[in-house]
Amino acid sequence: MQNIRLVCALVVLGVALLAAPGAQAAAPGTMFAWGCEGGTNSGQCAVPGGLSDVVAIDARLGTWAMALEAESGRHERETPGAGAAGGVGFALLSLQDRFRSFGLRPGVELVMAATGFDVALAAADVVTTGEGRIDAQTAFGKTAMGVALKARDAGVPCIAVAGGCTPEGIDALTALGVVVVPVSEAPQSIEAAMAAGTEPLVRCGDRLARLVTLGLGLAR
Repeated sequence: MQNIRLVCALVVLGVALLAAPGAQAAAPGTMFAWGCEGGTNSGQCAVPGGLSDVVAIDARLGTWAMALEAESGRHERETPGAGAAGGVGFALLSLQDRFRSFGLRPGVELVMAATGFDVALAAADVVTTGEGRIDAQTAFGKTAMGVALKARDAGVPCIAVAGGCTPEGIDALTALGVVVVPVSEAPQSIEAAMAAGTEPLVRCGDRLARLVTLGLGLAR
């Protein structure tokens, strides 16, 4: 509880905050949603200790959440974005009354606005986006989903490249007309994928260029 009070004390009244989580997942089970994300094999965990550590960390996050709820008087676990960044979204939502103004927006929206994405999209023939892993969580507002929605609304074909992908993630993007292409060329561990460097991505880009060229030829 002392740690929670310290966090509350560090939030200065009069500050305006706009938080930009990467996805809009809710807080319960955050570690189960994100702890095993980011590799090429769906059964692998990014947490070094594997599933046992995920269970332990998730339990501790639950205890911390209850303490923060008791201290702040807010209950934000089910709020979209609460589970982003390992629960940081939940923490900020719980403390929002201490800011002069507060907003929680998908990070992809802010990045696209800052980089002039709409202008580039208007002049594009095809859009290429990507994620380290395209899976069931992609539908909750990850970068690939945000870009795919924009491309669909503009009527521009979209290709999504992923280090690894699952049927659920593919289905979520296919529903928007997106073609999902994995970078991985064989079953491998996260360590092996990282050790391979950029060469698999370069080869993936070559395959994509050939497919686009083939498509243009067929359209003539």
